[in-house]
Amino acid sequence: MALTCQNNGRCEVKKTDKDLLSFPRDIYHRHCEDACVYFKCVLPDGRIMEGADCYDDFERACRYIKTETKAKIIENLRNSTFEYFDEVLMFVSCRNKDNCAKDAFEKMKSNNPEADRDFGIYLRDRRFYKSDFESCQYENFLQNKTPNKVLCTSRQICDTGKNYDVKYSGTEIFYKAWPSKLSTDRQCGILKRGDVEDYNLKTCDACAFFRHTFKNGTRIRSITGCIEDLIYEFGHIYNGFLLNDKKNIFHYDDNHVIVSCSTGTNCHKDYYKKYLDVYPKAILKVNDTADETC
Repeated sequence: MALTCQNNGRCEVKKTDKDLLSFPRDIYHRHCEDACVYFKCVLPDGRIMEGADCYDDFERACRYIKTETKAKIIENLRNSTFEYFDEVLMFVSCRNKDNCAKDAFEKMKSNNPEADRDFGIYLRDRRFYKSDFESCQYENFLQNKTPNKVLCTSRQICDTGKNYDVKYSGTEIFYKAWPSKLSTDRQCGILKRGDVEDYNLKTCDACAFFRHTFKNGTRIRSITGCIEDLIYEFGHIYNGFLLNDKKNIFHYDDNHVIVSCSTGTNCHKDYYKKYLDVYPKAILKVNDTADETC
């Protein structure tokens, strides 16, 4: 039986260390088949979304959440109540009565003061330089329909622990700071700057970026290409979770990072940057003294 749930939300922006701009929205109500939910999540550029609605509203508003976290929420969505919190998300779902989520959210914070204390901890010492902070709005709208197929650059790059750099910007495919000596070794596939934007494109179900360590963290392999190719070659690493929603994946641990998307040509580049805004600790553990030839 459908529940009547509060339907409201707001956007906050970390403009300075002590200044949050708030943009409230009027309260409405909506019928939800699965559960009432209340959530607060971190988005790129220092934005924070807070809202109440059905689960699909949460998924649209909080788009940059780890795949495993979303899977855990979905698995427990039909429980009477479910709570989850970490540094980038506070979430509650409930089915015990109409309009239950806001009270359940406040109860979770009261019983777990560390939830409020640790939320947004990654934002506290960071500054964001977007000039148009006033454009912060509560965003739970449906995304444009994604194409059935997308074009993705197919590349592999090997680097040493000493040269590892997590940031991935512009047309420099994986690194802000490239090694002073660019390898010409075809096995490593090191590229000149700016030659990757539309090079070696393949038609894919989704674009993917996969990075992992090997040889005890002395080497890092970075791969872009089709998600179906990566699943075929590396899917065993993740025990099948890649197959749940292969067009919208974000996972990281000490040895692996993977991002996938299907919104346009080489969309993984922009998505990876956005995920790093939300999860700045999504970096690999490497041996940063290793500088042998990769």
